[in-house]
Amino acid sequence: MEEDNNKDDTFWELFEYLDQFKYSEELFDVSLNDEQRANFIFLGEKLRSNGWSFEKGVDLKWDVFESKVKGLIAES
Repeated sequence: MEEDNNKDDTFWELFEYLDQFKYSEELFDVSLNDEQRANFIFLGEKLRSNGWSFEKGVDLKWDVFESKVKGLIAES
């Protein structure tokens, strides 16, 4: 049960980190200023540097996912 709570905590950490980049409730009609655009580019670079990419295979092991989340958030 404690392991499930730790998993919940990891998902919430990821959600809260990514929520910092949210600029609008709209999904498609969003205009970003230069700073916001730069922040999204920075986020993309951080995601790729931590192994989050469409070009790589999917690993379903929890410890791999958790280490990627921790690596992404730790660089902040």
